[in-house]
Amino acid sequence: MLKPKFPTALNNLANTLMTLGRLDEALDQVDQALVIKPDYAECYLNRGNILTEQKRFDETISAYGAALKLNPVLIEAQLNLAKPIANQVNMTKR
Repeated sequence: MLKPKFPTALNNLANTLMTLGRLDEALDQVDQALVIKPDYAECYLNRGNILTEQKRFDETISAYGAALKLNPVLIEAQLNLAKPIANQVNMTKR
């Protein structure tokens, strides 16, 4: 597999892999991008999206939180954060 050193390329590759349902590979690409550029808010957003698909909601909340810490006006992260929080609330009500 292509191993670019550009975090944007890795993040875009992760998007493509996620679309193809290759979630573990997508997460690996996002994590590689974050090693290169740990302040990449959109990459944390992507990480949250992948983790949501994997139903790893605690990690999802953490990823969206990291995205918002870096970029508080990242609307998609704000909106997506509500989903796993609502899921956790529903789980505790059972």
